[in-house]
Amino acid sequence: MSSASRQVGDSRPLVLVVEDEVLLRLDLAAMLEEGGYQPVAVATAEEALEVLNAVPGLAALVTDVGLAPKGLDGYALARQVQERWGIGVVVVSGHVALDEGKLPPGTFFLTKPIHGGTLLQLVHAAMHAGAQTPSRPAAATMASETTLEEASGHGRLTPRQQEVLDLVVQGKSNRDIAQELGLSENTVRVHLAGIFKVLGVSNRVEAVLVGLRRLKG
Repeated sequence: MSSASRQVGDSRPLVLVVEDEVLLRLDLAAMLEEGGYQPVAVATAEEALEVLNAVPGLAALVTDVGLAPKGLDGYALARQVQERWGIGVVVVSGHVALDEGKLPPGTFFLTKPIHGGTLLQLVHAAMHAGAQTPSRPAAATMASETTLEEASGHGRLTPRQQEVLDLVVQGKSNRDIAQELGLSENTVRVHLAGIFKVLGVSNRVEAVLVGLRRLKG
């Protein structure tokens, strides 16, 4: 979605997305839309400022650090948005290590690749932070897939989903799981899709890592 105006009767929170790579911009918008937000997606910081000036009621900003070579980058945009509009900001980067001094206080940081569940959690947190008083925490809030997954309480799996996850962690194939639990392979795939959604992961390997952390916890 690239429209910069709210559709009539649409009460979903508006989230501004700034990403200069087309496919990533579409992915971010799709994740937000699936999570119940109305994304407004643009390619540059300058376009984002135009939207901010023209569209009232934006709830949060999600911006990549590295935008077009010319003009503002994601850091500068985040600072302007917090100073002038006071809305929550999520900064996205492909770099795992980042200089915290470049991030405005109270900014949430997320590394690529991005999982939809993690993005939605951070946007929700950013909206809450933006709704507070103008004063911000002294340091930026750095978030990773692991810390967010731990803070969220790991999500709620059904007993059957937990059984499937336990067998996945053991290295069982879909066929093995189906035979052990008396299910069809298609049903196992359905359960896996549900598990991925609850855990905020996108593939089997990531689900195994989360499952192992649950066992250790």
